[in-house]
Amino acid sequence: MRVNTMICLCFLPVVFLGLTGCGTEGNYKIAMDSWHGAPETALVHSWGQPDEVDPMQNGNKMYVYRVNEQASAVKVFPQNIGRISTQPSASIMRLPSSGISTGSYSFSCETQFEINRHGVIINSTFSGNNCVSTKNNAKRWSY
Repeated sequence: MRVNTMICLCFLPVVFLGLTGCGTEGNYKIAMDSWHGAPETALVHSWGQPDEVDPMQNGNKMYVYRVNEQASAVKVFPQNIGRISTQPSASIMRLPSSGISTGSYSFSCETQFEINRHGVIINSTFSGNNCVSTKNNAKRWSY
């Protein structure tokens, strides 16, 4: 009974990841492209006010949305078991201390929508290391 429980607990994260999927830039692009032809008012209703509105030389305007996040992570290196002696028959084992490393990471995504004089989105671009979406979230960000 205990072994079955352990097997279930070990595979639970794998099943969860399989169901949620991975975020990809391709899914994000699909969501952004869906806004082409949509009204400016729908974008503002869904995304909120842009972080910046830039007038363009051709009379259009560029709505700029930015997301910047900081995250910290702790990496733990497990203990390795190895032989102190080079002799195959040696039974003395050593347990080196495990290592811990921390780091801070920056995640960003800038998304731009070009809106023509008639208030219609005609183009979108994005850049950054966090412009990703799962298929389910892409539906939520789509028009």
